[in-house]
Amino acid sequence: MMSVSSTKQTRVVIIGSGISGLATSILLSRKGYDVHVFEKNSEPGGVASKLKVDGYTFDMGPSWIMMPEIFRWFYEESGKEFNKEIDLVRLDPQYKVFFESRSPVTILSGYENIRGVFAELEKDGDKKLDSFIEDSRKKYYLSKKEILWNSYENATDLLRLFRKIRSERIPLFQSFHKHVSKYFSNPDAQKILEYTTVFLGGSPYIVPSIYDLMVSVDFDSGIWYPMGGINKFVESLYDLALENNVQFHFNSEVREIKVHGKTADSIDTDKGMIAADYVVSTSSYINTEEKLLEWKYRTYTEKYWKKKVLAPSVLMIYLGIKGKVEGLDHHNLFLIDNWKTHYDDIYKNHVWPEKFSFYVSMTSRTDSSVAPEGNENLVVLIPVSAGLKTTPEIRESYLSSVIETLKKQVNVDISSRIESKTFFGPEDFERKYNAYQGTAFGLAHTLKQTAMFRPKNRSRKVKNLFYAGQYTNPGIGMPMVIISASIVSNCLRSLNMGVNVSEYKLRTEEQIQ
Repeated sequence: MMSVSSTKQTRVVIIGSGISGLATSILLSRKGYDVHVFEKNSEPGGVASKLKVDGYTFDMGPSWIMMPEIFRWFYEESGKEFNKEIDLVRLDPQYKVFFESRSPVTILSGYENIRGVFAELEKDGDKKLDSFIEDSRKKYYLSKKEILWNSYENATDLLRLFRKIRSERIPLFQSFHKHVSKYFSNPDAQKILEYTTVFLGGSPYIVPSIYDLMVSVDFDSGIWYPMGGINKFVESLYDLALENNVQFHFNSEVREIKVHGKTADSIDTDKGMIAADYVVSTSSYINTEEKLLEWKYRTYTEKYWKKKVLAPSVLMIYLGIKGKVEGLDHHNLFLIDNWKTHYDDIYKNHVWPEKFSFYVSMTSRTDSSVAPEGNENLVVLIPVSAGLKTTPEIRESYLSSVIETLKKQVNVDISSRIESKTFFGPEDFERKYNAYQGTAFGLAHTLKQTAMFRPKNRSRKVKNLFYAGQYTNPGIGMPMVIISASIVSNCLRSLNMGVNVSEYKLRTEEQIQ
């Protein structure tokens, strides 16, 4: 057994120190649990890690902050004032959208400004947007009230949700794209409304229409940025965990969850074993089940996972650029005319796309601390199918395509100004994060992978094993994995204390409304 500090407290072992692992550790440690976090890498953060190279700082994963109320709630729940911990600024412009066949569109902060954009894109576009956003807001409210905080542990939760969906007349079987098309015929207007499906690990053709709630989140709540970068959240959460006596074990890869009599009583790592009263995996759900558990203790079969629709992987390119880059904003979307071909290459053909949409962030536009004075940091994200393998030639060819697009659409040539260049592809996600087939987001938000159809937060075969993170409920994104941590904390405590989990869940829901 590993040597750890002696305690009579109930011990919780958490696998993974990404945002969901950090959040879970804080919530449980504040309730008196002895929490140990095991991380295979040398630092916390998971996919929200940072890259510091050649004087530049890059967020390696998430770059958009939405639903800031979830972050504020979490810090309040953790005994901290959010505004004193994180310098969060609302971006204005929110982002710029570049199209192949028309001039770019800038989305300013504030709904009235956005109405003006849609009025220019399509006749009566502002009025059509009003109708669309009204429906979107209704779904967002329903989601916060009935879906996001739900563990789906009992039939009552399911019945309540189905009744609410029926009473609101929400069409469950309609795709996001089909729903948007009822309001807008202009393809560029459609794309602006539909691009958020990428952040749901899906496409507008497979994500159900209930997720148009993301448009309300985007247009009403805005897009935010923490000064210093997304990793500032990681640093803040890590400090908060240490303040609450969470013990971290870095460079410690978990090899097996030991189960006896349907109870996980220890984990085996490359540094030794440690006893556990409860185990929470915030690592890849699939990796945990298939690599860390004996087959008889797995909730889901290999066949089950093969039927799941994986969210895409991505080819990330981190670029340090000498001099200023005019024409780009903090967030930039480059969308091809026939973007369905790119989605088909991801979800149907599983090949490297010939033509592709991509995203560029330039946080140095807002934050001078992330690049040497007078220079810019660019992060390029190209969605690709999970399971693909890169070569140096593939990586360079995609970078060349991006450079050519910037020349054509932004009138800027960065080819001779690249001071720093780092690639991170599907196999890197698999190697560093144990991501199944290198998926960057986990499981796509299709109808059959939403809410009660998503892998559960609690194992059906091992009574004290729980799961948090992007593979389980409520889903993908930083606010979602924080909520996932809350769900697991409540479920674990209800099991430990013999209290109905709904009492904790409803209490949390009331706080966040």
